[in-house]
Amino acid sequence: MRLLSLLGRLPSDREELLLAAVQCATVEELSTLARANGIELTPLEAGELFEFIHPPGGELSPSELDLVTGGAGDDKEETKACPQCSWEMEYRLERPWLHWSCSNPSCGYETKQFIPF
Repeated sequence: MRLLSLLGRLPSDREELLLAAVQCATVEELSTLARANGIELTPLEAGELFEFIHPPGGELSPSELDLVTGGAGDDKEETKACPQCSWEMEYRLERPWLHWSCSNPSCGYETKQFIPF
């Protein structure tokens, strides 16, 4: 499946639709959501899209992390600082979301970032 081709078939309010797709627990739910929004997916496309949205958990590879954070590669160690207390931020990947949280236990700052692909 070509993800960019599929994204091109989405309506202009695609962000809302993508957020709803993330909530689908099964391929069937995803197919129903697509049909309800005028998008026809083959069973293969629906399965591939579901696997993309809900891959096995784990940390990002260095190249995936570079795409998300704008890093400069393995040879340059950069960290993301908390905007509230300047401590280092930690991340957890739950595709398509990258969840960031402050490592300072007394701060509690959290945010998330959508990773389209």
